[in-house]
Amino acid sequence: DPFKLVDTAGIRKKAKVGARSNKDGFEIDSVQMALKAMRRADVAMLVLDAQAGVSTQDFRLAELIEQEGRGCLILVNKWDLLPKNELDRDERAYKEGIKAQLRPVEWAPILPISAATGKGMSRILSAAAEVGEQHGRTVSTATLNLCIQDALNHHVVSQRGGKMGRVYYGTQVSVRPPTFLLFVNDKQLFSENEGYKRYLERRLRKDMGLAGTPIRILYRESKGGK
Repeated sequence: DPFKLVDTAGIRKKAKVGARSNKDGFEIDSVQMALKAMRRADVAMLVLDAQAGVSTQDFRLAELIEQEGRGCLILVNKWDLLPKNELDRDERAYKEGIKAQLRPVEWAPILPISAATGKGMSRILSAAAEVGEQHGRTVSTATLNLCIQDALNHHVVSQRGGKMGRVYYGTQVSVRPPTFLLFVNDKQLFSENEGYKRYLERRLRKDMGLAGTPIRILYRESKGGK
C-alpha cells in the first residue's frame, strides 16, 4: 500500500519562538499545521536528538500522540554522534531509559538512526508500516477473551470489603486505536483503578502484538454477564 508522508516543521519551545517570528504568524501557523497533521495521521514518528536526549517538549508531544490515539514510532537521530562508551553499553538499556522518560508512549518501538551516515534509514518505512498495521488491527473475540482471562488469572482487581472485580467477556469496538469494551460486574470498581487499567493494557498489548499503538479500554456494567 502507498504511504503518504507529511514532513512537519520542527516544534520549538515557546520561549525560543521570538517576537520577530511571531509578527507574521508564520511559526505559529507551522506549529498548528504540524499538530493538525499529527491528529490526522495513522502513525506519528517522534524524532529525538540522541545527543540532546529527551526534552520537556518531546514529552509533551508524546502526550499529544497518546491522547490523540496515534500509532507511534520513536526515531533517535544522530546515533553515530553518541560517545563510543555509550554505544558500547547495552542498547536495550539505552532504549529503556528513553521509554522511562517518555512514559505516555513507553510502548512505542524505538529505531536508532543517523541521517548523516544512513544508519537505520532503510528500516523506517517498514517499521512505520508494522506500527500502522497494529494500529488498525482487528482481534477476534475468542482471542481477546482468552487474553483477558489469562490476565485475570495472574492479577485480579478487588476493593475493600472483599468484592472481586469480574470481567464476563470483552469485544473489540473500534480500531485506530484498537478499542475494547469489557462487560464487568462493577464498572466503578474497574474505571477508578488506573493501575489495573494500565496492567490490562500492558497485557493485551503484549499478548496480541500491539506494541506500536495505544489501546483504549472501556467498561460496561453487566448483571450476570448479560
